[in-house]
Amino acid sequence: MPAWNGGPCPGCGEDVPPKVLRCPTCRTLLDPELSHHEFAPPEFAPLAEADGPALVRPKAERTRCPGCGEELRIAAKYAGVPVACKKCGEPMTAGDAERRVAFLADCPHCQKEIRVGVKYVGQLVSCKFCDGQLTVAERDEN
Repeated sequence: MPAWNGGPCPGCGEDVPPKVLRCPTCRTLLDPELSHHEFAPPEFAPLAEADGPALVRPKAERTRCPGCGEELRIAAKYAGVPVACKKCGEPMTAGDAERRVAFLADCPHCQKEIRVGVKYVGQLVSCKFCDGQLTVAERDEN
């Protein structure tokens, strides 16, 4: 089977280099001995590992006040910092693992804030808004 020697394309006249099967411009088959074989490309299917669960870090946590028992939202940047309850003024340390109820994180799929109970940290969970899979990582204790 002779390969294309190069030259002008018989379909559009554009100069095509040697050893090319189809003209890059008009897609004309350049070797007359080859059959014109058309096929439909397969349907797109996303790879599981490319669209799999994302690992997210919590941006805040929900903690119970030792004084009044109210559940408070504390940003992750205040972990280990002495704070006071907004309701009763009781002093406490932000990020106390014993009083922590849940972590708050943004879903990487739909960007909505989700609440993940401490018993589910490190496990595969689904977003309640978009069903996207994610894992909330334990925040670094400093």
